[in-house]
Amino acid sequence: MLVIRRNDGRGLCFPGGLAHPWETDEQALVREVEEETGLRAQSVEFAVRYDSDGEIPVRIAVFYVKAEGKPRGSWEGTPDWVELEEAHAGILRSQKYAVERLQQGG
Repeated sequence: MLVIRRNDGRGLCFPGGLAHPWETDEQALVREVEEETGLRAQSVEFAVRYDSDGEIPVRIAVFYVKAEGKPRGSWEGTPDWVELEEAHAGILRSQKYAVERLQQGG
């Protein structure tokens, strides 16, 4: 899976961010993936949505994405492909539920 190795030392996170008030979850995903990784989303499929009560309470939407392009970093960090086990060990607490769902096959 594609994660961001964060520049702030907090570990791994999925590409993504806050949606603008006028954006759908899908539109925000496409924009954020390109901003943070340089990749352009070609197809987007909803996976799961959940609320996280981590450091900052948020509602998180997770998608399966097929993308094209050459990965590049951003001010937030460097994109990297990792196995599920590495993602689970290093992912932000607020995103751990998504990795666990993926490990369970859903």
